[in-house]
Order: sequence, then C-alpha cells, then structure tokens
Amino acid sequence: MNSIFRRILVLSLLTVSFVSSYAQRGSHEKYGVPTKTNDGLIIKRGEFIYSFNKTTGFSNWVLHRLGKDDFGAVPRFHGPFFKDSLLPIDLPRPTNTDFENSGFDKGHAVRSEERTCTPEANRQTFVMSNVFPQRPELNRGPWLDCERWVEKMCKDSTYEFWIVVGPVYEAGKVEYLNKKHQTFPVPQSVFKVMLVKKPNGIIEKIAVLMPNVNGIRKLDWKTYIVPLSKVEELTGYKFFVNQ
Repeated sequence: MNSIFRRILVLSLLTVSFVSSYAQRGSHEKYGVPTKTNDGLIIKRGEFIYSFNKTTGFSNWVLHRLGKDDFGAVPRFHGPFFKDSLLPIDLPRPTNTDFENSGFDKGHAVRSEERTCTPEANRQTFVMSNVFPQRPELNRGPWLDCERWVEKMCKDSTYEFWIVVGPVYEAGKVEYLNKKHQTFPVPQSVFKVMLVKKPNGIIEKIAVLMPNVNGIRKLDWKTYIVPLSKVEELTGYKFFVNQ
C-alpha cells in the first residue's frame, strides 16, 4: 500500500467516525423542537436541548434523541449535580442545597442510564438544567417504570425515540422547593411526550402526564397515558412539528 493511498484511507476512516458521532449527538432536532410564542432561553448541549425558564429556575422542556447506541457500559457519574455553565451566571438556578431535606428527588429528564456510551455523556445528565423536583414515589415508581420500558424498547426492539420531558404548573397551587426563601416553584405534574420510530419505519406518538405526588409508587405507568393534545393544551407547546 503506497503512502498516498494509506493517507487517503486514514482520512476516510476519520471522516466516517466523525459523521457517525455527529449523527448520534446532533439529531435531537430531527422532528423539531417544542414551539410556542415567548418560549424560554433555548440552549443546545451535546446530549440534549432545553428551554430554560428565567422565572422558575428550571427548564420548560428537555428534548433528546434516544437509541440503542446511547446505552453502554459506562458507570454512573458519582460527582454532585452541578450548575449549567452554558446559562448566564446571573440567572436564578437551584443548587444541591435547595434539594436537601425538601422532600423532593432530583428527577432526571434525560436519565443517567440513557447516556452510558461515554463518561462525558453520562456526566452531562447531572447538570441542574436536566432535573425537576419530583416526589420520591413518582420518581422511583411509574416514572422509572416508563423509563425502563423505553430502555427495553431501544435495546430489544431497536426502537428509536425522540423524547420531551417537562413540568406542568397549575395556577393557584404554588409550592416551593426552597420554602424558606419561596424560590423555585414545584410542578404539580410532569409530562413525557415521545415520538417512537419503529424498525419498520412506522412512527407512533405517546404522551404521559403524571401527578407529582407520593402514594403512586406501585401504579402502572400506562395509567397516565393521555392524548398528546392534552399536554399541548396544558403547556401551550406544539411537539414534533417537523413530523
């Protein structure tokens, strides 16, 4: 093999590797980001895209693509959740201290297990813009069961998902994560809307809306399946507008 041919082959392999990586990490927007008038500050990270709400201190929604290639053998990140350096420093944002003794879990939008292909991918799921305050029996009950179903579909059936997770706040029902300073309102419900692409190319949309309460740990997550239009009505967003 002469030196010129060898050089071309190496460059070709590097190009294929780059394109493959970009296709995996850059495809969150394939079916469009959630849209509505006067949305928050939209930030694009490598592992997800989100709209940050300057009033609540949490994201309005978090969007990510998920497939079998996102799962690997990387262990869970063991450091603390951390502030998002991509956000302006003067914006109000919750810290780990706000969650201490609050009665709420840091509920991932993009689950840690869903980003186990590289250490950095997993670490990104521990940024504070990727969490919502969730009651323990929601976060560790039907919400987790839904996440495990998605994982199974990706691994066993090679389904591909585009997932949007976000909070729902009800007027007149205000509870704060930091009760002392009355900051960072807690959502009354949390939604997950999913565009599912099956191996045969058929696309299905699934929406779930779960109450942010205790006492539901053993309930079937499918109990909370609702029409996508209901989540759109509650949030004002249109989902998957490019589909």
